[in-house]
Amino acid sequence: MFADTGIPLLFKSCYRLGADKKRMIVKVAGGASILDESNFFRIGQKNIMAMRKLFWSNNVLIDAEDTGKNVNRTVRLDMSTGKVTIKRSGGRPEEL
Repeated sequence: MFADTGIPLLFKSCYRLGADKKRMIVKVAGGASILDESNFFRIGQKNIMAMRKLFWSNNVLIDAEDTGKNVNRTVRLDMSTGKVTIKRSGGRPEEL
C-alpha cells in the first residue's frame, strides 16, 4: 500500500475500533529512497508529500517524524507506553 491508500485505511480502522482523532498522537517514519539512489522516481518523496497532504486536509498534526533520505529504518512501537523507537541502518535506536 502507498500513502494515499494505506493511511486512510489505517485511520478508518482505528476509528472503527473507537479511536478519537483529537486524542491521537501521530508519528511518521519512512519515505526513504533506498532503491532509487539517483532519486529519479522520487517515490519516497511522493509518499511523504501525499502523507502530509492527507494529514493537512484532515486537520491531523504530526507530533514527530523521521522521513526521507536514503537510509532504511526499523520502527518499533511499544503498545503499553506508546513509545516509538527508530533504528536507522548502522545506528542506535532512538525515541521518535
